Amino acid sequence: MINHTIEEIGPMALPIRMASNEIAEQMLGWNIPDEHQDFVHDHWKQFPAVSKYWHYSLALIYAGLMTTSLLGNGIVI
Repeated sequence: MINHTIEEIGPMALPIRMASNEIAEQMLGWNIPDEHQDFVHDHWKQFPAVSKYWHYSLALIYAGLMTTSLLGNGIVI
């Protein structure tokens, strides 16, 4: 079985590159700089990081709530 990294394979389409990066599961706190690692308790570092799609869905919900609140307040004024 041949095991190549993305850099060895060469250029590829963006969806394939994104899917291959999501295979490696990151733990919470993986992207925090070393000087700030002391602020994160070890308890939280044992959980897998949340998928980016959860953040996108929350952003969509917040955008919908903001739109309805602005429209509702605009009707009252």
